[in-house]
Amino acid sequence: MQKSKWIKRNRRFFRPVGWRACLAIPAVALLAAVSWAGLGIAQSTTVSVSPSSQTILIGNSTSADIRIESVSNLYGAEVHLSFNPSILEVQGIADGNLLTGGFSLKNWDNSAGTVYYAYTLLYPASPADGSGVLCTITFKGIGEGTSPLNFTQVKLSDPDGGSIPASSQDGSVTVAAPGPTPTPAPPTPTPTSALPTPTRTTTPTATAGPTPTSTLTPTPTPTGPLPPTETPTPTRLATATPTCTATPATLTPTPTPTTAPTTITVYPDRGGTLVSNNGRVTVVFPPGVVNAPTIVHFAPQPMPAPLDDLQPILALSLTAADEQGTPVTTFFGPVFILLRYSDRDVAGLDEASLTIYYLDVASSQWRAIPTGVDTVNNVAWAAITHLTQFALFGKRIAMPYKIYLPLVMKNY
Repeated sequence: MQKSKWIKRNRRFFRPVGWRACLAIPAVALLAAVSWAGLGIAQSTTVSVSPSSQTILIGNSTSADIRIESVSNLYGAEVHLSFNPSILEVQGIADGNLLTGGFSLKNWDNSAGTVYYAYTLLYPASPADGSGVLCTITFKGIGEGTSPLNFTQVKLSDPDGGSIPASSQDGSVTVAAPGPTPTPAPPTPTPTSALPTPTRTTTPTATAGPTPTSTLTPTPTPTGPLPPTETPTPTRLATATPTCTATPATLTPTPTPTTAPTTITVYPDRGGTLVSNNGRVTVVFPPGVVNAPTIVHFAPQPMPAPLDDLQPILALSLTAADEQGTPVTTFFGPVFILLRYSDRDVAGLDEASLTIYYLDVASSQWRAIPTGVDTVNNVAWAAITHLTQFALFGKRIAMPYKIYLPLVMKNY
C-alpha cells in the first residue's frame, strides 16, 4: 500500500486553545488512512490554480487558491507544486474550506521552489462533494519575471482509499519592477496686472488721549548673610580589575517531565488518537491501520545517552496488543507520532536538526526516522509503521570560545 504523510492541524492534537500550527515537513510524507489503488469517479474533476494568472510588483504579496472542482466522495487530497524561487517565495499556506474535520500537512522549500500540501479527513467526518478551495498559498514577489505554478503531482482519494481521477490546470504569477515615480510639473504662474489701480484712502486724524502711567514695584532685596555654599569633596573610587574566564558550555539534557502512562484502544473503522497527559506526545492511528481492536500503551522513558554530537531531549515507548494480549508491533498503514518540545529543550541545539529515532531492539542501536520540524510551533513528527522506543535528538551547536585578558592598571 502506497502511503503519504499526514498530520492534524487541530487543537486536540497540539497546543491548548489558541494554538495554531503551520507545519513544515520533508517530502517523504505518505497519505494516511488512504491508498491510491482503487479507481474513482468523474473524469471531469479538476484541480487548478486560481486565479490562473496575476501580476504583482516586486516586494508585494499575493494569494493563489488551489481549487478542486466537481468532485464527489472526496476524503483526502495531496498536491505538489513547483515555482521559480528567483521570482517568488512562499510566505505561508492556509487550509481551505473544502475539507474540514481532519488534519493537514504543509511544506515548502523556497530554495528548491517546491510546495507540498496534503489533507485527510478523520472519522466521523463525511466526505466532501462539489467544489471549493483545498488550500491558499501566499507568495511574495522577489524578482522580476513570470513564474509558473505547475502541478507536479495530484492525488485525490475516497473514504475507501480509492483513487479519484482528476486533471490539473497550472497557473502563473508575473512580478514586475516598480515604475519610476513621476515628477510633478511646476505650477503655471497666474498673470497679474502690471500697475495697481490707485485707490483714494482717507487718512483719519489721530486724537491724543490720556497717557497711561506705569508704576514700578521694587523687588525686595533679601537681608542677612547668605548661607554658605557646600563644596563637594571628591572621593576616590576603587578601580575594579575585571577578570573574565571563558568557561566551556555544558549541555545538560532536560529531564523528561513526570508523565503518567496513557492507554487507548484503536479501532479498525475509526482509528484512534493517543495524547499524553502533558500534551507533549501525540500518536495518530488513522482508520484501517489495524484489523481488530488494539490496545496501545504509552510510557515515558529515561533519557538515552547522547549519540556523538546528538543530544536527546525526549524519550518514550509505545507498545500495543490485541484484546487477547497478543503483541502488535506492525500496522497496515502509517501511524503518526508528534513530539512537542520547548525553547528550553533546544537551547544550544540546532532546532532544524531535530530528528526522531527509534530503538532497533535486535541491534540495540538508535535509527533515524525522516522527521518534519515546525520550528515556529515547536513540533517534530514522523510517520512510523511499528511500535518500540522512540527519542527526539538534536545536534549540538558548536560554541565559540573567547578569551578576555584581564585589565591591568599600574602607577607610573
